[in-house]
Amino acid sequence: MRFSRRLAEQLEPSALSRRLARARAAGAVRCDLTSSSPSATGIAYPEELLEALRASSSARYTPAPLGSLEARRAVAALHEGVSPEDVVLTASTSESYGYLFKLFCDPGCSALAPEPSYPLLSHLARLDAVTLEPYELMYDGAWHLSTAPLAPSPNARLVIAVSPNNPTGSCLSRAELTRLSALGLPLVSDEVFHAYPFTDEALPSLLDLDLEVPCFTLGGLSKQVGLPGLKVGWMILSGPQKYREEIRQRLALIADTYLSVNAPAEAALPQVLHHGARVAAAIRARVRQNLRALDQALAGSSMTRLTASGGWSACVRLPATREEEAWALTLLEAGVVSQPAYLYDLPGPTLVLSLITPPDVWAEGLEVLRQVVSDSS
Repeated sequence: MRFSRRLAEQLEPSALSRRLARARAAGAVRCDLTSSSPSATGIAYPEELLEALRASSSARYTPAPLGSLEARRAVAALHEGVSPEDVVLTASTSESYGYLFKLFCDPGCSALAPEPSYPLLSHLARLDAVTLEPYELMYDGAWHLSTAPLAPSPNARLVIAVSPNNPTGSCLSRAELTRLSALGLPLVSDEVFHAYPFTDEALPSLLDLDLEVPCFTLGGLSKQVGLPGLKVGWMILSGPQKYREEIRQRLALIADTYLSVNAPAEAALPQVLHHGARVAAAIRARVRQNLRALDQALAGSSMTRLTASGGWSACVRLPATREEEAWALTLLEAGVVSQPAYLYDLPGPTLVLSLITPPDVWAEGLEVLRQVVSDSS
């Protein structure tokens, strides 16, 4: 049997994944410091939000390829100066990427993407027969776009930014976004974590800029209100007006081919976004509380937290006395689940931890982490 080369040849789980599965099956996991679903970490959802979903359920279906006007208005209202006609609904950020790969890339074309970053990007690109050309994010106590010249290949059709980045939590500055736009290619900014800055200072956004290339800012309910199961995402068009109508027409054709947005969730979207603001506030409070607890736990230890600006993750650098998978396995033996940073092409030994972990679990897991590192020094 022959399978598409768009899929990896080997789909075997890693040794760490197998060990984790055995530990879960045996009930040996005390603290999971990797959970990234708010609904599984004790975040409360307002009854009004749930009622809005129940009220929207209907057998009536009136598809609109780019999304209903009411839903697009609700998304536009999240951002000052955005017009509903520049909002395109999708089923998820993943689908937004798929639409943009289809819009700009023929098979064999490429897109520039940050490294380190979330590995999902490479899978999404590969499934659309697109390759990724990495550009480097560098860390010197803070994250920066590398000063090395950006040199896309002739096959490059798209530039992707992820800001705040997952998992580094880094944000590209307005100057760095402008530098990426100078390549003359359409620019995509994945800003799904934009609502979760680590301080009260607003994070930079592609929507703040007036650039000379087509721009697309991505978001969705998955992070905006912590409800990935509702399956509604969006992209917001900006950049020169002269490109937008043709982009909308072509995106409408792509969207009309799939019509994959969840219809009840789309109908409820204005109320979901309104009441979901309370969920976002609760997640922000959880993230900042856990961040403070992490910094307190690391004080005086041989571990350091990489400086970041926002998101739901923290990257913790460990002593180089062992490989990071060995650290993760040692923690797993103690009942604590963590993620080695090589999964994100992030230099190690570094662990990636979820800042939306329930605070009691977080505190216990950090205490085990401190003890394991202390015993190994």
